[in-house]
Amino acid sequence: MQRDQPETEKAIAKSQDFANVEGNSYFPIESLNKEYFKDGDTQTACHWSGTAFCDDREIDGKVNHNAVWFR
Repeated sequence: MQRDQPETEKAIAKSQDFANVEGNSYFPIESLNKEYFKDGDTQTACHWSGTAFCDDREIDGKVNHNAVWFR
């Protein structure tokens, strides 16, 4: 998914390979813009995909804790 973005918006990921499942967008981890993500310490268990980890997203000093889920 790619669209033109106003100058004030930040692209957290760039990929043509993504999926929307139950209202959530999933991107390949290598497509993430790493400058906006910080290591988190949350671990979850999913019956579909097993153990997963959550990272925080930080843009312009605003932190969204556990915003990124990955395995």
